[in-house]
Amino acid sequence: MTQTSWIEINLTHLEANLEAFRTVVGNAVRLCACVKADAYGLGATRIAQRLANRGIDMLAVYSPDQAQQLTSSCANTPILLLMPVRELPRSSHLYRATTKDRLHFTIHDTPHLEQVDKIGLTCGCRIPVHLYLDTGISRSGLDADEASALLTRITHYRHVRLAGIWTHLATADSDPALAQQQMQLLDQFLDQHRQYLPPDILIHAANTFATLRDHTYHRSMTRVGLGLLGYGDNLLSAPPQIADAPPLKPIVRWLSKINHIRRYPKGTPIGYGCTHRLTRESLLGVVPVGYADGYPQDLGNRSVVRVLDSQNHTTLIAPVLGRVSMDQLVIDLTPDSADRPDSIGIDTPAPAPQPLRISHDTPTVGTVVELISDDPQSPCALPKLAQLVGSNCYELLCRISPRLPRRYTESAAKPHVHVTGPRAASKQPSLTGNTHS
Repeated sequence: MTQTSWIEINLTHLEANLEAFRTVVGNAVRLCACVKADAYGLGATRIAQRLANRGIDMLAVYSPDQAQQLTSSCANTPILLLMPVRELPRSSHLYRATTKDRLHFTIHDTPHLEQVDKIGLTCGCRIPVHLYLDTGISRSGLDADEASALLTRITHYRHVRLAGIWTHLATADSDPALAQQQMQLLDQFLDQHRQYLPPDILIHAANTFATLRDHTYHRSMTRVGLGLLGYGDNLLSAPPQIADAPPLKPIVRWLSKINHIRRYPKGTPIGYGCTHRLTRESLLGVVPVGYADGYPQDLGNRSVVRVLDSQNHTTLIAPVLGRVSMDQLVIDLTPDSADRPDSIGIDTPAPAPQPLRISHDTPTVGTVVELISDDPQSPCALPKLAQLVGSNCYELLCRISPRLPRRYTESAAKPHVHVTGPRAASKQPSLTGNTHS
C-alpha cells in the first residue's frame, strides 16, 4: 500500500534528550518519563522501551489501558498511574504487574485510598501509592486538609504503602512566580508532616519546563514528557532558565511527497473559499496531507513546507496557499520568489535577489516535502507551527492521525541544512531516598 505521508521518529535524538536531562538533574534525582496518550501519539511501546533500556527510573501514564501497553515491553520499570483507578479485577491484564509491585497508584481522595487498599487485598500485596496534592491546577487531587488526614493514618491501611507525594504545576512554562507559589505550598505541607514521610519517599512536582527552569524544582524526581521529545528549552516565556542545560533535539519529522504539479495564471483563486489569489503566474504542487491527517486547517496561508532533494537538503521553502483541505494542501513551487505572498506568518529567509533558473532542483511529482521538521531553526519546526495556530506542541503531536505510519530511525550527527533554491538564505535536593521498591 502506498502511504501518502509518514512520521519519522529519531530514537537517537530521544536518547540524547534523556542524557541532556540527566545532566540537568544530576545523579541524585530520578527521571520519570511521561508517555501518556501513546507517548503523545508517537508510539508509547517503542518510546518507553528505548527509555527503559537506557535506564529511565519510572514511566508515567494516565490510564490502566495505557499502562497495559508497557507492562511487557518495559518489564522492570515502575509505572505510575496518574488517574484515580478505583477497581482492578483479577481478570485485568494489570493484575500480575500489580502483584509484582510494578504499578504505583495516585491517590485523589479518601474513598480512593480505601478502594486501592481493597485492590491490594485482592492482589495479596501492598500497593505503592503517591498522594496527589492539588496546589493550584484544580483538576483533581487532594487539598491540604484531606491530604493531611490521609497521611496521618495511611499506616492503618494494610495493603498500601506511601511511596510518593506530588503536585502538578499549572504555569511552569509561562508564569514562574505562580509556579513558585505552588512549590511553597508543597513545601509547607511537607514541613508540617515530615514525621510521617518514609526516608525513601519520592517527592515530585517538576514537568519539562520546571525541570529546565531551576534546580529548586527538582526534588527527588522530575516528570519529563515533552522535553524527551526535544521541545521545551525554547518555549520558556520568562527567566529563570538553567544556563548550562544541553540543547534538546526534536525527534519528530512529518514527511510526504508531491503528487501533482501544474502551472496556473495570475489571478487564479486557490482552494475552498478562495482565500488566496495568485499575484503572478505560479507553479503549484499538491501534497496529500490535510486536516484529516492532523495538519491544522488554520495553517493555510500561514505556514511553509521544506522541499527536499535526494540528499535531504532543502531546495525550496514553499508557502502553503489557500485553505488546507481534508486530505490535501497546495504549495507554491514557483522558482521566481520576487512576487511571493507576504501574508505567510513565519519568519522565513529573505527572497533570493533574482529569479532562480529552473534546473535539476525544480521539484517534480514524487519529490519529498517536510511538513514538520526536526531542525529547531526550520520555518516548519513544530513550536513555530503551534504558535501560528495559537496552540502548543502537545496538541499538534496528539492530533497527528494514528493511521499515519510511524517510522523509527537512528542517526549520527544531524546534517547541516543546505538550502539551494529560492526563498533560501539566509538545586535543591529534598527527601531523596531514591531506592526502587
